[in-house]
Amino acid sequence: MSATTERQKWQAKKTKADVPSVPTESKIAPDDPHYNIPRDAKGDPIFFILPDDIRRSYARCMLSCEAGWRETGDPAFVAEAQTWTHYHRQPTPEWLHEAVWVLALRRRGRVHAARAKAAAIRLMRYQVVCDAQRRGLTWEAAYDHAADVLKQTNAGGEPDTIKAAYITVKADLRAGRHGLYSTPKLPRKKLGDAPKHAASPRRGLKR
Repeated sequence: MSATTERQKWQAKKTKADVPSVPTESKIAPDDPHYNIPRDAKGDPIFFILPDDIRRSYARCMLSCEAGWRETGDPAFVAEAQTWTHYHRQPTPEWLHEAVWVLALRRRGRVHAARAKAAAIRLMRYQVVCDAQRRGLTWEAAYDHAADVLKQTNAGGEPDTIKAAYITVKADLRAGRHGLYSTPKLPRKKLGDAPKHAASPRRGLKR
């Protein structure tokens, strides 16, 4: 057997041994504190119940990050806290959730808002043309119809403008660029100001 073949067999055996196996239901003991916690695709619990010593260490780190963020506004504390919650698989605390929103809204400028508005207009034009086509109108008639329907809206425009928007959106969707036409939902208020009994995560978001 060649040296190359031996090396390949050794590497395959080493790789298999180094990768932990995904626990099956039969390997999860009922006395495991994570026994009833849902698991992700890798078989890991979606969140961890931390042992006391790790929980205390985690809490100290998070308190330090929160204090640093509140006193200095340094986004590095937010990044650090987000990393701690990810690695420890813990729920995002309220202060961190709000800090992420603050940083995101600060980063969002007029260019982002204008881009989102323009995309929404193109999508509306595209949808009206599609509806007209499904009703049996010809392409030219569909563009004329869309121009008439949308003339009193922000998406109004000449038939040629409607046609250009339709072609652009169709090409984007075919290319898998659906994210161009996703509309972000902005918060109306801070998470801490929302009713504690609110059941829907969509509450507090502005369409």
